[in-house]
Amino acid sequence: MLAAFDSVQHAVAAEVATAVGEAAAPEQVLTAVLRAMIPTADTAMRRLRVVAQFESLALTEDILATRIREGHAELLAFLERLLESSRIRLDSNNTEGTLQGLLATAEGLSGQVLLGQSSPDRALALLQTSIDDMFRGVAS
Repeated sequence: MLAAFDSVQHAVAAEVATAVGEAAAPEQVLTAVLRAMIPTADTAMRRLRVVAQFESLALTEDILATRIREGHAELLAFLERLLESSRIRLDSNNTEGTLQGLLATAEGLSGQVLLGQSSPDRALALLQTSIDDMFRGVAS
């Protein structure tokens, strides 16, 4: 069961790496990672359904809950390292909280797409607004 979950995670990571390339700026990688959480094609919708099933099962299965918490912490740490390696300095003293908010936004919008409450295009636009707002706060 964990192998299927890991397979989905690796597939998404590979797609992000392919989409941004090796020379991408940290802000482009951050944006690509968050945008990859929004399903825009049938394959991504199927993967998101698998992830949603694992997340539901994790409410009662400690080993899955642990894996999901660890993965989330790793993703958050990766995004923090991206910001640290770039010229981006958030205005806030709460970089982790800001990034956690962006992750929560992407996850929530993903769920809305999965349930048909939002189109992928609308979800991507809303997510991009949140990302732009974060960067705008840096620039001002």
